[in-house]
Amino acid sequence: MQIKVDVDSPEGMYFAGDKISGVVSINVDIPETLKVITVSLRGVAKIAFREGIMVPFFLASNNVYYDQQTVISREIIVFANASMCQIMEKGSYTFSFSFLLPNSMVTSFSASHGHVTYHIEAVVRKRFFTQRIRRELRIYQFNEDTPQLSYRPLSVEKVILPRISCFFPLFFTRHDARARCQIHIPRISFYAGEVIQVNISLPDYQATNTKSATMISELLQEFSFQGGLYNQRIVEPRKAIVSEKTQGINANHQLVVPICPRTGPLYRRARVNYYLSVRVVMMCRNYELILPVTISGPLNDMSRKWKSHYSHSSVGEFTTSIDALNIPEAVPEVDEESDEVAMMLEIEETPDIFATAIMDSTHLDNLEAKEEDSE
Repeated sequence: MQIKVDVDSPEGMYFAGDKISGVVSINVDIPETLKVITVSLRGVAKIAFREGIMVPFFLASNNVYYDQQTVISREIIVFANASMCQIMEKGSYTFSFSFLLPNSMVTSFSASHGHVTYHIEAVVRKRFFTQRIRRELRIYQFNEDTPQLSYRPLSVEKVILPRISCFFPLFFTRHDARARCQIHIPRISFYAGEVIQVNISLPDYQATNTKSATMISELLQEFSFQGGLYNQRIVEPRKAIVSEKTQGINANHQLVVPICPRTGPLYRRARVNYYLSVRVVMMCRNYELILPVTISGPLNDMSRKWKSHYSHSSVGEFTTSIDALNIPEAVPEVDEESDEVAMMLEIEETPDIFATAIMDSTHLDNLEAKEEDSE
């Protein structure tokens, strides 16, 4: 017997408040008797924590402990054979099911020291044994309220002075090696589905060496877990979720923000942060600038229209819709001290304009009609 579970989302991606619909397909090779067929939706959160570092040495322990809990558990019966008399003949059978997700869900994520996973499991109980199959799902949370994000542009100028060996004074000079790296980012806060435009230029670099400079832009994701008896923190290494690489003295990178957990706390002691890394590799040296950025989930009103198309890289409509928002916020400070690197931040001020709710045309017509009646 072969069992297969299909859901209405090919990517297995859903948002809080969505309805999960699917079918369980069973291919019976030989006639046999089935007791019951159940389909369950389960979500499990497993979070790590460390304790014991601040205690006396004879009680100290650096062990990592895990706390596992069930965040959701639902089960339905799609087939039941109470009399045990019905025999399923050879052939294919399908049984439909559906689950309505709550409006508030824990966002799916996976890290080395913790995860929140969801899955659909179909269980077929026969006369003598049980057969089951499981399919993983990803569930994310919408932004119910308009978040206060930073929509200010950020310009960075980084003066690069590589170390020059004194054995070749005739071929290299300090002036020739000097290069200013100018980086411009439209803003430091983004929604899922947006395109991060990173402009990088080396105005002082010689035109003859355009192929010797490599520019890399990456969106980094960092998970951290904090808690336990003494509030110890575990920080995992940052990993790139989106990257682009070019060669030359000018680069215009476009990084599409995938649907991922939004910046901030995830579940209990888990937290996720994002950073934008810009690296310039030239003259056998690697120069990197890391800026903290804010990533938010898709908006609740607009994202339902394009969430089914996002898995096919169709985000143009969403990108143009949110460009009208202009919500200022303080830009986080970036400090980098080095004898060879000097960095200057130039932030262009924007007026304090608050985002207004986007109303449907029908609501606007009703408001105009009420105003005319009042007059």
